[in-house]
Amino acid sequence: MDKAYVIRPCKIDEIHTLQWISEKTFTDTFGAQNKRQDIESYLEESFSFIELEQQWHLEGSSFYCPEEGSENGAEVIGYLKLNSGDAQTEEGFEDMMEIQRIYLLEDHQDSGLGELLLNYAIQEGKMANKQGVWLGVWENNHAAKSFYHKHGFEKIGEHVFLLGEDNQTDDLLLLHL
Repeated sequence: MDKAYVIRPCKIDEIHTLQWISEKTFTDTFGAQNKRQDIESYLEESFSFIELEQQWHLEGSSFYCPEEGSENGAEVIGYLKLNSGDAQTEEGFEDMMEIQRIYLLEDHQDSGLGELLLNYAIQEGKMANKQGVWLGVWENNHAAKSFYHKHGFEKIGEHVFLLGEDNQTDDLLLLHL
C-alpha cells in the first residue's frame, strides 16, 4: 500500500456521501449478477438517506470513513460499518461485533485498504472485549469469501438475504478474537 490513508469516524453531514458510495459500490459489485429491478429495489430500501440516517442514530452502529489525502484535501473513498448489541442484523451474537459493510470505491479496491479496514474492525472488536467479529457474505461472492478466509474467518452458518424479490444465501463467517 503506497498511499497514506486515515480512518476516522464518519460525520453526520456525510450521509449523502455514504449513500452515494453505498449505491455505487453495491451496483458495481452485484449489478451484473442480479436483475436490475432487484438491485434498484434493494438500493431504495437499504441506502435511502432516511434509512442511512436511522442506521446512523441506532445505538451500537458505527460508521468509519477511510480518507485518502490529496492536494485538494481529503476524499472519502469508502466506509466501514460496525454493529454491536441490538444493532446487529442477526441474533445470537451478543458477545460479538458485526462487520456489516466494508465498501470501497472501485478505484481503491485491491489497494490494501480493504485489509486495513478489516484490521481496524478486528481491533475495534478487541478493544470492546468482544469474543469475535462476524459478517455475512453472498455465497457467490468468491473473491470476498477468499479474502475473509485468508484472514482467519470460518463459515459458521448461512442466512437468507433478500435482494429485491430474490432470496439469496449469505454465508455467515466468524473470526474468534
